[in-house]
Amino acid sequence: MESPLSLSAILLSLEKQISEHREREAFHAEREAFHRDRRAEHAAELEQLLKSFETLKASAEHAAKLAARLPQEPPPPSDDLPVGRKVPISQLVQKVIERKGPQEPFGPVDIAAEINQRYGPRLKRKKDYDPRQVSVVLRWMAKRGRVARTQKGRPWSGSQYVRVG
Repeated sequence: MESPLSLSAILLSLEKQISEHREREAFHAEREAFHRDRRAEHAAELEQLLKSFETLKASAEHAAKLAARLPQEPPPPSDDLPVGRKVPISQLVQKVIERKGPQEPFGPVDIAAEINQRYGPRLKRKKDYDPRQVSVVLRWMAKRGRVARTQKGRPWSGSQYVRVG
C-alpha cells in the first residue's frame, strides 16, 4: 500500500500538527491558570457571601420571633352601663377617673372627650357631653375629696385634677 504522500510531506504535516497542538496546549494551560485564579477568587467571595447570608437570615428569623411575641393587650374593661337607660354624668366621670393613674393629671376637656369616645355610642343620649358639664362634676368631686385640683382654671378649660387614693 502506497500512500499518496511522500515521507517528507508526512513529516511536515505531523510537525505542523504538533506545533498547532503545542500552541493550543500552551494557550489552554495559560487559560487554565487564569481560570483557576478566577475560580479561587469567586470561591472565596462566595464563602463570605454565604456566611453573611446565613448570619443575616438567622438574625432576621430571631428578630421576627421577638416581634411576634408582642404582649397581648388586655381585654377592654367592661363598661357595666345599663343598656338604653340614661346614665348620670357623674357616674360616667367617676368610671373614667377610676382608670387614671394616681398622679396622672386630667382636665374637664380630657374627661369629656374620653366619655364621648368610650361611652357615646352606647348612651341613650345622642348629644356629646360638654367640658363645662364635666367641670361641674369635677368641682363637686374635689369638694368631696375624691379628686384634688392641681391647677386652677376656667370652668370649661385649664383646670387640672389628680385622683386621690
